Amino acid sequence: MTDTTTAPAHPAKFSAPIIEVIRPMLDELSFLRDPPPMRVLDPMAGVGTVHTLAIPNVIQTWGLEIEPEWADQHPNTWEGDATAMPFPDNYFDAIVTSPPYGNRMADQFVSKDGTRRITYYHFLGRRLHENSAAGMHFGDEYQKTMRDIFIECKRVLTMRGAIILNVSDFIKNGQVVPVVQFYLDLLHDLGYHVSRDVPVPTQRMKFGANGKLRVDHERVILFTRKKY
Repeated sequence: MTDTTTAPAHPAKFSAPIIEVIRPMLDELSFLRDPPPMRVLDPMAGVGTVHTLAIPNVIQTWGLEIEPEWADQHPNTWEGDATAMPFPDNYFDAIVTSPPYGNRMADQFVSKDGTRRITYYHFLGRRLHENSAAGMHFGDEYQKTMRDIFIECKRVLTMRGAIILNVSDFIKNGQVVPVVQFYLDLLHDLGYHVSRDVPVPTQRMKFGANGKLRVDHERVILFTRKKY
């Protein structure tokens, strides 16, 4: 396991306000596993913030992360590709994840002035794995990859399994990029519907080309297969 005092940081972990919204949603889903513990997976786990949601004998958490330096930072995170998960069918009760949004954090250029940018590339310290969605800008490749990932999510979830998704739109060239709508449509196509949709005001970077036009909130959306 990597020494976390020297391991590379991650620029997009679950924030405390997001965790505060997710936790009661998981409590509400406790009926999905009787007897407990409920099994929860983050298939794009980063450094493993999802594991802060674990409760002994109540909620067990797993993570899957394609970049080994991040996966190694928690013993319950496996290194692997979310488009081909190493888990059996119908194993998990809930998916809790915050996929990369396809924004400028996906940039993988070396800054000419030597400054450190707020990107996955700069935090990791090398180019991302070729299959990592974190290195993809919102577009056809990103959308295909995410469709493949969520098809896998559906496979590893039980028939009643739920998905809790933390996601956000962003601004590009002065226009809102409809990331949230993409996920609403994708999960609807996969047979899920929205049971809860909570906007969470979050602090955003106020610099860069669109610094004055930031989307001022993220969304935490609970998707279920049927009403309960």
